[in-house]
Amino acid sequence: MTTIACHRLGHSIQDGQTGAARKVAVGSGAIMNGQGDIVDAITAFNRAYLLLAQRMLRTDREQGKRQLGVTDEVAAWIVAMTPEQIDEHAASTELCCEIRVENIPGRG
Repeated sequence: MTTIACHRLGHSIQDGQTGAARKVAVGSGAIMNGQGDIVDAITAFNRAYLLLAQRMLRTDREQGKRQLGVTDEVAAWIVAMTPEQIDEHAASTELCCEIRVENIPGRG
């Protein structure tokens, strides 16, 4: 299982020759054709991630902090977020988390 930590990570998905947006397959099987679709997908992902993080931290703060890779301060901030604040922070062109490569099985 891959673990993710909460902080901003920006990505640019472009075709190297034309600079045009690439088609990107997503988990649902849909194809995203443009940057607008990518931004919408990032917003939806960020919202789901923040809601899950909040639920994990409310259920078991110590385990949630460890799994999310966040400090006490960040954990308190996530738990205290209102639905409006979650939506505000989710609406971004950047992901609010990143894969922690050191926790991928087989790496070490």
